[in-house]
Amino acid sequence: MKGLLLSNLGTPEGSDVLSVKNFLGEFLMDRDVISLPWPLRYLLVHGVILRKRPEESAKNYQKIWTNEGSPLLVNSVNFASKIQDRLYPRLKVKLGMRYGNPSLRKSLLELQEAGVTELIVTPLYPQYAEATTVSTLKKVEEDLASINWKPKKITFIKDFFHHESFARAQNQLLKKYAKSYQYDHVLMSFHGLPIAQIKKVDTSKQHCLKSNSCCDNWGQKNRYCYRAQCFETGRLIANFSGIPQSQFTVSFQSRFGRSKWIQPYTEEVIDSLIKKGVKRLLVMCPAFVADCLETLEEIEIRLKEDFIAKGGEDFKMLPSLNSEDFWADAFVSILEESLAEAHLTTER
Repeated sequence: MKGLLLSNLGTPEGSDVLSVKNFLGEFLMDRDVISLPWPLRYLLVHGVILRKRPEESAKNYQKIWTNEGSPLLVNSVNFASKIQDRLYPRLKVKLGMRYGNPSLRKSLLELQEAGVTELIVTPLYPQYAEATTVSTLKKVEEDLASINWKPKKITFIKDFFHHESFARAQNQLLKKYAKSYQYDHVLMSFHGLPIAQIKKVDTSKQHCLKSNSCCDNWGQKNRYCYRAQCFETGRLIANFSGIPQSQFTVSFQSRFGRSKWIQPYTEEVIDSLIKKGVKRLLVMCPAFVADCLETLEEIEIRLKEDFIAKGGEDFKMLPSLNSEDFWADAFVSILEESLAEAHLTTER
C-alpha cells in the first residue's frame, strides 16, 4: 500500500500566550530556522525572543482565530480530506505538521499501522527552502528512525511551483475572487528568508547574488534557489493569467531579526507603488497554500492599513488556495506529474 504524508508548518494549539510561546519555542529552536550553534540559539530564543514575542504574537493570532480554531489547521485538514477522497483507495493520506499537532511522528505512525509500504512525502510549500522543505524532510527521517519504520520506498517531493497545474489554480483564484476587481497593480508577496540561507544552496559559490540579475531566470544553476523560484512563480502566474509584466511586482515579507533578508521588501515596494500612483492594489501570497498569520494578519490587516494610510484607495487580498476543489484537483495532477518525474529520474 502507498501512503501520502502532507505537511505544513504548523500552528499554536490556541491563541493564548502560553500556546503561542510553546509553538514559537519549538519553531525557533529548529537549527534550520535559526542556524546558530545550539547554546547561542537557546540563549537567543529563550533569553530574548520568548520574553516578549509570545504576548505580541498571541494578540495577532487572536485577530485571525476562528470558531473552528486556527485557519491554517482548519484549511489544511479540509484539504487533506479532499485529497484522500480523490486518491482513495490508491493512497492512504495523512496530514502532519512540522511544529505542533498533528505531529509528523503521529501521522507516520498511523501510516505505518495502516500497512503502508511505499511512502510519499510532500511538504505543502510551493517553493523549496532550507527552513521549510529541508527541515521537514530531516524531521521525517528522524521520526522514521524513532518508530523503527523503513518503508520499501520513499519519495520526497521538494517543490511544485513550476507545475502548470499550480499556476492554473492561482489563475482560478483570480477568476473566483477578483474577476470584477479593477486593480492598478498586482503585488505577489512571498515569505522572506535571510540571505545566508539562500546562499547555502549555491554549492558552486559562483552564482547566488553575484549580480543584480542572478534570479531573473530560473534553471539548473539556481534550481533550488528560493528567491529565483519565487520570481519564476510570479512570471508563471502572470503569464497564465494574462497579467502584463509592467502590472505586477514580486516582493518579500516577514523580515525578522538584524540579518539581511532577500529583497525587495514588501513594505518598501508599497511605498514605491504609492509614489507611482497606484491606488487600487490586488495582493497575492503564492508562497502559502493555506491562509495563516502571515496572510491574514500581516497582509490583509496590517499591510492594507499601511497602504490606505499612505494614500491608497482600495486594497484586495486574494485568499490562499486553502481547500478549494480546483486546488485539490490541481494537486492530484501535480502529485502524479511529480511521481512520474521521480520514476524517470530513478530509471536514468
